[in-house]
Amino acid sequence: MTDDQSQVLLTVVAPPALSHELVDWLLEHTGSGYFSYQGRGHGMHAHAMSISEQVAGRQRKEVFQIHCEWQQAQQWLSQLRGDFQGAGLHYWVVPVLVSGSL
Repeated sequence: MTDDQSQVLLTVVAPPALSHELVDWLLEHTGSGYFSYQGRGHGMHAHAMSISEQVAGRQRKEVFQIHCEWQQAQQWLSQLRGDFQGAGLHYWVVPVLVSGSL
């Protein structure tokens, strides 16, 4: 990633049961704040869904987003791998083309 693409949006999707634990982790590690919301999705692990979720075709998730530097996102992902190994977190990182306040 080049210097002009150093800003990214890190998105972490978590099972609702991990919401409070992940909030505590984010408050301890990020310091820069984050955005969160409830989402619903369907993934490859339908067997982990309840019967009502299977019927609805989607599962409740907690979504956390952090606007940060690419290098910082890499550090946090490394720490998350260690602290939440096997917890069912899903993530992605996308470049931020433009950002600001209005």
